[in-house]
Amino acid sequence: PFADQTMALRVSAFSRTDAGYIDRTNGQKDVNEAKVEGGRVAFNWLINNDWKLSAFALTQKVESQGSTLVDLDAQTLRPLYGELTQKRFTEEPSSASLDVANITLNGQIGGFELVSSTTVQNVDASQGMDGSYGYGVALGAAFGLPDLGIQYAQSTSTHRVSQELRLRSNAFDDKLDYEGGLYYTKEDNTNRIPGFRPFSTTTGRDYPLPSIVKASIDSSYKEYSVFANATYA
Repeated sequence: PFADQTMALRVSAFSRTDAGYIDRTNGQKDVNEAKVEGGRVAFNWLINNDWKLSAFALTQKVESQGSTLVDLDAQTLRPLYGELTQKRFTEEPSSASLDVANITLNGQIGGFELVSSTTVQNVDASQGMDGSYGYGVALGAAFGLPDLGIQYAQSTSTHRVSQELRLRSNAFDDKLDYEGGLYYTKEDNTNRIPGFRPFSTTTGRDYPLPSIVKASIDSSYKEYSVFANATYA
């Protein structure tokens, strides 16, 4: 607390390593080990006897250099290379991040209690994949390259904004409670594959092939609503 006990601030942060448990046939150990970092800031302000402001922002990020997928026999569904073991020709880095911020204002306007809440949120994720066994085999047959490997990545993002305004009051000696308000949210999403990287699983060198795949799916969403509620006892 500070400013003569009218304001308060809290800051926290953390960093940890989540242990890996997936090995690779080339001798790499614990490739799915993940680094997790984040933090949060919270602030409260007692503006006066009728008004109060609360705000917070938090962030978190997870990064890893390997997936948790294990190769199985298609018929028996048993691991091809042993328990918790995978075979890869390229790295499979992944990351995911979350950022959220909110400001809430509580106040008194005449005989009404006002609440205004504004939230902004961002979610981003990226996953690198070794597609040598699927795309590599199919495209290798088409291009006459038996050792064709494919590395690709998929990235997604969501940006969301929401706003709520609410008024509440009572009447008839507190026998009637009633409230009404407005709500709005807008969300933008992207889902993209920037392209395939063709390479030789024998030498690791890139193959000079034409651009094979690029994909993008973008979407947006909006919602508006008016609501009211009343209770009489």
